This record gives sequence, structure tokens and C-alpha cells, in this order.
Amino acid sequence: MKPIRTARHFEILCLGAILWFLPASPSFAQGDLAQFLKRNPSTPATVSKNQLLAPAKAMRALERARKEIHDGHLESAQKEITCALNIAPHLAIAKALQGAIDLETQNFEEATTFFQQALQDDPALGAAYLGMATILIHQGRSQAALPLLDRADGLLPGAWLVHFVKAWAQLETGNVEAALKQADYAERAAGADSEQRSGVLYLRAMVSVHSNDLAAARARLGAAIALDPRGEYAAPAREELQRLQLLLASTR
Repeated sequence: MKPIRTARHFEILCLGAILWFLPASPSFAQGDLAQFLKRNPSTPATVSKNQLLAPAKAMRALERARKEIHDGHLESAQKEITCALNIAPHLAIAKALQGAIDLETQNFEEATTFFQQALQDDPALGAAYLGMATILIHQGRSQAALPLLDRADGLLPGAWLVHFVKAWAQLETGNVEAALKQADYAERAAGADSEQRSGVLYLRAMVSVHSNDLAAARARLGAAIALDPRGEYAAPAREELQRLQLLLASTR
């Protein structure tokens, strides 16, 4: 059985988080979520040459864009990104950030273009590989996404989201064992973070649905909601739980 989910569920779960993989100034090292959301402080910090050579004025514009995104002001954020690119036309993280916004708003063609341009400017930008992989999964090309996720994993070691997305890709290809392995990695990377642990429970619930273990899926969805009732994963977990309960009722 394939996971019960809407076409937007994967996007809802992943795309907002992608935005926070993109550094906004030299002090915000690639993949260092401790600087952004104060999570995963053990994540190693790396900064590419493309970022280090960026003019300070462009990086300040990206920092403003990051704050606008955090406050939900995507239009204002895009203006700041445009400002940054006017100053530094080959600034990869600015293009990747714009790609992430396009991904969030389901403008997949534009997102693809920006992620590709970002990788041309900076082949070491892990977030761009993650964004491209997300698009491929959305297009039903999960097998093609896996090499990109391997690349992202090498550039963003210990990043929770990479393992989370990898697990989804493996699940979409039907490789349940590999999906569970990535879920284990994601759980270890999540540590004590309740929202990320809720996400892992949601992921494991979808694996259970795929395996036709509906009782386990229901229990894990309930646990995901209870762990972080107002978090990123609670709403889709509630929706899936409702669908699952309807499905179980219809089979009685």
C-alpha cells in the first residue's frame, strides 16, 4: 500500500525547513541550524568560497530576506533577494533561497531554474541539492533524487532534514528498509527537538501505512500529534489520522 497523503503533504513537511538551510551572512555557516533555529548545535559548520567572497552589503540583504521569510513576508523577502543579486549576480545562496521560496509557492519551474543556477555558481551548496531532490520527488522521480540527496548529505553532515527527505525518497521508491534506516538517522539527528521527533513519528507512520500496518500507523500519528501539538507536523498528522480512521471504518 502506498502512503496516504495529499500531493502537498511532502511540501508542507519539508519546504519551510529548506529555507533555514540557507545561510544569510558569513556568521551563518552552511547547515549550522544552531545559528538559525538553535537546533542541532553539533552540526558542523562549513562556508563555501562563493559565500566568503560575497560583498557584505549583499549578505546583509540576505539576512533581511531571511528575517522576512521567518515573519511570513515572502514578497518582501524576494525584494531583498533581488537586491542581493543585483549586488552579487553569482551569489549562489541568494538563488537557492529564491528557489526555496518558489518551491514553497509551488512554482516548480522557477525553483528548478534557481537551484540549477545556484549549483552552477557554487557546486558545494548542499541546500541547492536538497531543493532539487525535493522537486524530483514531487515529480515522482524519487530514484533520480537519491544521488542528489547523497551529495547533500556529504555537504550537510548530521543535518536532520537531509535524512528526513532521503527517507521519503526511499519510501516512494518502495524501499521500506532503506526508508527506516534513514528514519533512524533522522531520529538520532533530531536529538531532543520535539518538532523534529514529531516529524520522525509522522514519517514512521507513513512507512507503516506503506507496509499495511494500519494499527501502528494510527498509534504513531497520535504520538506525533501529542509530542508537538502546535508544531509543523501536527496538522498533516491529524489529517492523515482522520483519513486512516475513515479507511479503517470502511473496512469493518
